[in-house]
Amino acid sequence: MSIRNIIFDYGNVIANIPQETVQKTFSDLGISNETLLLHHDKIRHLMHDFIDGIRPLDDVLYDIQTYCAEGTTLKKIKDTVTVLQGEIPEIRLHHIVALKKKYKIYLLSNINEVIWENCEIRFGELGYKTSDLFDAIFLSCRIGIAKPDERIYKKMLQETGMIPEESVFLDDRVDNCEAARALGIQASWVKPNEVESNEVYKRLIQ
Repeated sequence: MSIRNIIFDYGNVIANIPQETVQKTFSDLGISNETLLLHHDKIRHLMHDFIDGIRPLDDVLYDIQTYCAEGTTLKKIKDTVTVLQGEIPEIRLHHIVALKKKYKIYLLSNINEVIWENCEIRFGELGYKTSDLFDAIFLSCRIGIAKPDERIYKKMLQETGMIPEESVFLDDRVDNCEAARALGIQASWVKPNEVESNEVYKRLIQ
């Protein structure tokens, strides 16, 4: 069956978020390596909570604050963690615009409103509007559901009318890909920050 729809994740697929950036974020907040080791799972979940934008932002920031250096303000946490929006290689946006001439292009991302607003600013700085890139966007912060919950995929399918089997989904998390496949979507795992090495992506942009 031919492909008619391409669904992109944002972080680590469209934007690069190097591990060293994540590590620097923790360091800037005064979260020691010892604390990271002792509370790894909790801190990881809190970072996902921040990025997903489903829980009230202040609640998440207060929880993160308990692991930061004494005196770290909520504003500093917010400003520091927001760098996790990553860097957007312009060539990827160029490829998306080219693909949009042949396919329907969608964005399905776990992302909070603050980070997304910064992403749109960056798109603009590179000469693109969101509508130039995507036919529709589905963001966890606006829907109130985050991947890999099947409900966010079903909402996208329902609102777009896309046929799952005619759709390709590119995401850097295995669980997100598995959830998509369970609904019939062709999902392809992307090595973080290296979408150009993904065989499906390479075939599409050719």
